[in-house]
Amino acid sequence: MEDTIKKIIELDKEMRQEVAKLKDEQSKLGVFFQGERKKLEKKYSDQAEKTLAKRTSELEESRKTLIEEINKDFKTTMVDIDKNFAKSKKEWIEEIYEFCVEEKAEK
Repeated sequence: MEDTIKKIIELDKEMRQEVAKLKDEQSKLGVFFQGERKKLEKKYSDQAEKTLAKRTSELEESRKTLIEEINKDFKTTMVDIDKNFAKSKKEWIEEIYEFCVEEKAEK
C-alpha cells in the first residue's frame, strides 16, 4: 500500500512537472507566433512596397512618355499653324481689308 502511495505521489510529481513543462512550452509558443507574425508582416510589407515602387516607376515612365508625345504633337501643330499663317497672311489681310472697305462703303 505504501508502495502504491509512493508510486501515485511520484506519478503526480512527474505529471505536475510535465504539465509545468507543457505550460512553459505553451508560453514560448505565444512568443514564437508573435515572432513569426512579425516576420510574415515584414515579408509581405516588403513585397507590397517593392510592387508599389515598381508600379509607381512604371506610371512615372508612362507619364513622361505621354508628356513627350503631347509636346511633340503640340510643336508639330504649332509649326503647321505658323506655316499656314505665313502662307495665308496676305490673303487674310486683303479679305479683312475688303470686308471693312465694303462695310464702310455700304454705310
